[in-house]
Amino acid sequence: MTSVRTMTMTDTNTFWNGEPCEARQVRVIVGTPLKPTWWCAHLQDKERAAVQVAQHGQVFYLDNEDGSGWRKVTEGRGMPNYPHSSLPNDSQVIAVVVPIKNNRTITWFVHSPDAGDPDCLCSYCGMVISDEDVPAIRQWNEKADLEARFHIDCWNKVDRLMKEDRNDYRR
Repeated sequence: MTSVRTMTMTDTNTFWNGEPCEARQVRVIVGTPLKPTWWCAHLQDKERAAVQVAQHGQVFYLDNEDGSGWRKVTEGRGMPNYPHSSLPNDSQVIAVVVPIKNNRTITWFVHSPDAGDPDCLCSYCGMVISDEDVPAIRQWNEKADLEARFHIDCWNKVDRLMKEDRNDYRR
């Protein structure tokens, strides 16, 4: 396991082996498997949904392509009766996925490509932000060193959801 670095954008209601832990949903490039027979050997260098877990000074990754990693650390409280599949500890986080209202998410990216680049994806809809979509909305989280970017229409949807969420909270 790699040593822990302060994680940002974590969920506070996550557990490993019944104890509170820091966890967040991420996108990773799968690292080097421990053995060529490991279940994820064919996924090396491929992008995958994962859960990054930090506890007691250690960081490790659970596969979350089917949602099982997140279920493990939330409703399963990290206990053995909730199955999971581990990913290599040298997997590289390329994005952090943050849940918002109505089962939607916002993806925060490690890189900041220019509009028109095929890697310049909207944090809300996941589609490419093209040269024609400029100006796009960009947000930076300086503490986490991550960027969220949006098509104007997607930003308006997110803004509306966030306002609804604040109104629900005030009630």
